[in-house]
Amino acid sequence: MPPSHAPYGKWTSPLTADRLATDSISLHEVVVDESTGAIYSVECHPTEGGRFAIIQHLNGQSRDVLPRDYSAHATVQELGGGSILMRPNGRVLFSDEKSCSLYLLDPASSEVALVHSTVQGVRYADFCNHPVDTQWVLAVKEDHRDATPETQATDVHNTLVAIDILSNTEVTIAQGDDFYSHPKFDTSGKHVSWIQWSHPDMPWTGTVLYVAEWAGGCLRNITKVAGEYQKESIAQPKWGLDGALYFASDRTGYLQLYSYNVHDTSVSALYLEGLANADFAAAEWELGSSTYISLDEKTMVATAITHGTSELVLIDIPTLSVQKLGLQYVDIGVRANGIFRASSSSFVVVGASTKSPQELSLISLTSSFEPITTVLKSTASFNLAPDYVSAAKEYTAPQKYGPRCDGNVHMFYFPPCNPEFECDGHLPPLLVAVEFLANEGLIDKARVGIYGGSAGGYLTLQALHMYPDVWAAGVSSYGISDVRALQADSYKFESQDVDRLLLSKTAKEDKEQELTNRSPCNYAHKMKAPLLLLQGTSDMVVPVAQARMMANAMRVHGRVAEVVEFENEGHGWVGEKTIYESYKRKEDWWTRHLT
Repeated sequence: MPPSHAPYGKWTSPLTADRLATDSISLHEVVVDESTGAIYSVECHPTEGGRFAIIQHLNGQSRDVLPRDYSAHATVQELGGGSILMRPNGRVLFSDEKSCSLYLLDPASSEVALVHSTVQGVRYADFCNHPVDTQWVLAVKEDHRDATPETQATDVHNTLVAIDILSNTEVTIAQGDDFYSHPKFDTSGKHVSWIQWSHPDMPWTGTVLYVAEWAGGCLRNITKVAGEYQKESIAQPKWGLDGALYFASDRTGYLQLYSYNVHDTSVSALYLEGLANADFAAAEWELGSSTYISLDEKTMVATAITHGTSELVLIDIPTLSVQKLGLQYVDIGVRANGIFRASSSSFVVVGASTKSPQELSLISLTSSFEPITTVLKSTASFNLAPDYVSAAKEYTAPQKYGPRCDGNVHMFYFPPCNPEFECDGHLPPLLVAVEFLANEGLIDKARVGIYGGSAGGYLTLQALHMYPDVWAAGVSSYGISDVRALQADSYKFESQDVDRLLLSKTAKEDKEQELTNRSPCNYAHKMKAPLLLLQGTSDMVVPVAQARMMANAMRVHGRVAEVVEFENEGHGWVGEKTIYESYKRKEDWWTRHLT
């Protein structure tokens, strides 16, 4: 049947808001029971009000083993991560989202037992077992008991603790810094490693890696390995099966791999030919990320990120030779923890390809290291034919706007793709990236929309007033409109962002004026495009007041602004109704203003 003729923006798609809300899930964390081959993944289920379930994948079957009364989601640093741990006896330790207490789950019976109770305001995440004295579990602890809504940026306390889950007791093993992450025992249980950092740093601007001797509940002989506040950030320290401590450092400008020898305290770079400009880790917004692992004492599988795409490679550690695996995944899920060891010849990956959404897969290697992929779970429960998926085209354009105009802008362009429709003689509308694509004859410059979430929402609001004649419409999801108000009402993890990103080079006497200059709500009178604002009422990262201020400022000046508030939603949507409504609202908005 020949395709129908219809204007761009009027094509119907099999990918609907209803499907995205009811027939999809999100993948988060993964652990593996190597003794049985069972793989456990944390899935967020919109149809259950955003509950985080624990799914067992074993012998070709998948089932939810966590009772419906529980949700496996830790909220340290508000953004989550590091919520579950595989215990040596086959049980799964998890942090419950509501109570924040720690429980052991028996996957066979779905029985849940409390092993470490908490009081209101105390949270735990990012766990690690002691390999010998298995009652000990390392964790990051975050204490909110001294904080009020006005002092949450300063009166939330983070420490490293060791929990004895047999006696339901804990001891503090590191404290005094603002943040901690990646506590790990080595394979012998004699050493502990971790990362810590202080404000105003974030995990990708300056962190420090330490190693210490473990002495049955305390640390001795603490040694700094790498990293420096404000200068060098360390990511994902992991003890290899060869006894070395591996980590990623951005000292070269890229997150390259290094190893530390605990016996002679030497640090060595893993120089991999052809990958000097690749990143082997990414910005750690959440705890527990994993983009490389040891398969055995001499083999590592890693995610090499170049030009905005991921590629899985095998690394032979003694020779530092690299073998590309040729897998279809080009976006390895950092938020979903990426890759995990299943055995000496297999691993689990969470990633998306150019033609499929994010999925959980088991990769088994043959004797010649050829990968065999078994898909265990897709984030979408429906099939979307490849003909409906736009193939990204890479473009590089000269940077012509902003303070620096001496470089290039790199982008992916996704042209319209639908085998049921075609449109002759017209160019399609666009969401972001403009003058270059218009000059190339790829898009209609009069029908360009801009959208984004969080910092991307802030960028959207800034662009709407800085370049008011470019945009036909905008959508901001939980975006920042008043940086002064955000600075006064920020949660701990990002509480220094305004000073670090916007005011670090501003003289003290000019800071108040700069806060005004950097706040989009003060420039509503310059905005011409209609604006849709989507916001969760329980957002701790960007409070709901930010959206309300922006809308009020626009309405005062006679501009078009619509606000949609989602009750009990935070910084991103997890509930079925909210996901559906957000997609439907955006779809209707673009149809109204770009077609």
